[in-house]
Amino acid sequence: MVWTMPFRQRYLEILEGAYCAKDIMTLITGACTCSKSDTPAEVHRQAEQGGYDLIPFIDGGQIAGFVERKELESKMVEPITSSVRPLTSKLIVSADTTFPELLGVIQQNRFAFVNSSNDIVGLVTLADFNKRPVRILLFGLMMELELQMLKCVKSKLSGEEARSVLDGDAIQVNDAYAQSKKDGVDVSWYDNLDLHRIMELFEGSARLRSLLKCTDAGQVRGEFGFLVDLRNRICHPENVLVRDAGELAYQWDRLTGAIQLLDSAKA
Repeated sequence: MVWTMPFRQRYLEILEGAYCAKDIMTLITGACTCSKSDTPAEVHRQAEQGGYDLIPFIDGGQIAGFVERKELESKMVEPITSSVRPLTSKLIVSADTTFPELLGVIQQNRFAFVNSSNDIVGLVTLADFNKRPVRILLFGLMMELELQMLKCVKSKLSGEEARSVLDGDAIQVNDAYAQSKKDGVDVSWYDNLDLHRIMELFEGSARLRSLLKCTDAGQVRGEFGFLVDLRNRICHPENVLVRDAGELAYQWDRLTGAIQLLDSAKA
């Protein structure tokens, strides 16, 4: 995906300066590991109890490879070494690997071992992308997207026009605005619009749709409808953010796609 330079630069600064592999990795010292003296049954049981799909293999005090729990299920009577896969350079990242770079590795390989000072110190899997640092990062991007959408609303719709598009939902926005004024909070009526109502405005206004090169409400929902669900999943830790590599790639592509569309919207 090609981003226009000003927007691309701004977001890469946020991404690259936020969190790295070391911030979300699972420490090897706290993970389930195995050695050639272990039996497949023992390793499988420990991995299952701890919820680990990937088990580092230790040989001579160093990580020499890894074992996948699923593979052990068909090799219970064989030596553990028969299930060990080699640790190649493409599976190793630096502790300072940025989020965009790490994301590319995870999309391709599903996991990455983290190297610091020539030692393998951690492991990143899809499960680690459900941790708070990733949620905080994505939440920041979501907030910026909302701000960009709100700027479009302010530039194209008067308050009266926006209320007309929202129809009954405008009452709740009016109430929130009145309460803000009562509490001494100096914000505009527009600032009381949440993402759901901003979406309604983009769907209901031809002028806003034109900014995004969308011809109807269905096309707007197709490009931006995922944002409301993604925002809810980001904000509630009990909701799984990432389930598999395909979903991770899908979320990232749709989020950056929304960014590109907003960047092309000339108010």
